[in-house]
Amino acid sequence: MDTGQPIRGQDNFVRRDGTTVPVAYSNAPVPLARGRGAVVAFHDFTDSNRAQIEQERERELLSTVLESLDTGVVACTAEGALTLFNRATREMHGIPEEGRFPAEWAGHYDLFLRDGRTPMRMEEIPLLRALNGELVRDAELVIAPKGQPQRTVLCSGRAMQSSDGRTLGAVVAMHDVTERRKVEEQLAHQALHDPLTGLANRQLLLDRLEQSLLRRSRRGGAAGVLFLDLDEFKTINDAHGHDVGDAVLVAVGNRVRGRAARRGHDRPDHHQRHLDSDPPHDRPPRRR
Repeated sequence: MDTGQPIRGQDNFVRRDGTTVPVAYSNAPVPLARGRGAVVAFHDFTDSNRAQIEQERERELLSTVLESLDTGVVACTAEGALTLFNRATREMHGIPEEGRFPAEWAGHYDLFLRDGRTPMRMEEIPLLRALNGELVRDAELVIAPKGQPQRTVLCSGRAMQSSDGRTLGAVVAMHDVTERRKVEEQLAHQALHDPLTGLANRQLLLDRLEQSLLRRSRRGGAAGVLFLDLDEFKTINDAHGHDVGDAVLVAVGNRVRGRAARRGHDRPDHHQRHLDSDPPHDRPPRRR
């Protein structure tokens, strides 16, 4: 009042029962016939303060939940600025969140197609696809940070819209399926290969022969199959044991690997795909 300037502030008033009330106050000087006066206004903002505290608690809870998830979650604004990069996502990429825009995402965050070698184009990135209005489900990509193991992830996401239909941004969830893919590849390999030698098994041999015959029917030429027996193999087993016999089979398998299949027992089958056009050094040796 002495300065004649308005004053604004906040304070806690104490009630008679000892409880406090958050109060905002402001004053305005008022000229009087004799001297000066002031009008002071007080506003109890208990409700708004309570709402603010509740909002802060909700934000803290949401942040804690997102950081606790083993699923990666990433979000961006309508302009493409990254706004969310939770703990699981940071671990997948091996780097912290940075304010990168879509044109930099693939290179900076080491995003590749499912083959793990082909860099993703900007328009292929799931988060940008979601931002452009696409409902993304189980889009597979590979994250291959330099100097770290690559990860295979499945991405699902969508655009985020306000109640009036405005696009606010996009969000994508990323599930790490690296171990699942390894198991699937192992099972697929085991289903088509001999467990001892690693050569193609009967099923894969027949499939290769069928494909070869189809190619020959379209292009002409010939296809051949060679049957290789290991002479005196039973003698090796009887004299030195099955461990030595297995080692012999593995050694033979390593020598003919690439074109051979094992149907079982001691007989590998050698499939010569281009019998009439292969160079001489690429043909199987004659048996002596």
